[in-house]
Amino acid sequence: MSDNGTQIRRWNEDSGQRWVDLEGHLDRQLAPLGEAALTALAPVAGERVLDVGCGTGATSLRLAERVGPSGLVVGVDVSRPMLTRARERTAELGHVQILEADAQVAPLPAVDAAFSRFGVMFFADPVAAFRNVRAALTPGGRLAFVCWRRLEDNPVMGLAGEIVARALGVSVAAAEPRAPGPFAFADDAWPREFLTRAGWGDVAITPFDTRVPVTDHPATAARFLVQMGPAGTALREAGVDAARTTAIEAEVETALEPHLRDGVPWLPAAVWVVTARAL
Repeated sequence: MSDNGTQIRRWNEDSGQRWVDLEGHLDRQLAPLGEAALTALAPVAGERVLDVGCGTGATSLRLAERVGPSGLVVGVDVSRPMLTRARERTAELGHVQILEADAQVAPLPAVDAAFSRFGVMFFADPVAAFRNVRAALTPGGRLAFVCWRRLEDNPVMGLAGEIVARALGVSVAAAEPRAPGPFAFADDAWPREFLTRAGWGDVAITPFDTRVPVTDHPATAARFLVQMGPAGTALREAGVDAARTTAIEAEVETALEPHLRDGVPWLPAAVWVVTARAL
């Protein structure tokens, strides 16, 4: 079984802190996509729910609203910067626990259901990880998560990357298919396979397409987009200076103009909503 050491280091260094710094923008952008998975899970009052890859706590807060004080939400993540923020956001809720744990291998508390908003695509061994999550559920326990489809189907992730690629004369693409990263589950055959191998049944993988808001102003959106995803990775690896970055941001801002609604950029997003039951 492969371990998650590389991803754990990444999320405890610049990636985790960057997410904390951009928390408000990311929560706003990802909220409609997380809600699609939350609707599919349909948690009810009194249930115990595991939030895998809880990040800075936005999804744990939403789950806590649904299960109420008689229920329990257990958020798990490997990123200490993000966990610190999640604990701050949930500190007044007695029915939310935030744990530092690698969900691929760590013992997990008994729950009725498991949920994730873009927190499960980074496992080195998805079969082992989802077998471990299943072990925390009683037979019939529910799973719902949302994950990205292909990069080329997601201008919210790819628009800035295309501009950066042209500016730098490089290729900005997703990692190798099935490799840990945002687009690891883009091919729906893979989550269907590993969930089945991990002991889940009734696997359903449903496409969900929508537009999501990217911050509250085109210039802010452009700065945000060039920091995240493939675009940000390419810029950091190339060591691009501030002046050139500003020029690229201006080009991204221009590219956002056709996507404005009342002055706010809304970009297409394409995801899978995945559901299953523990056997």
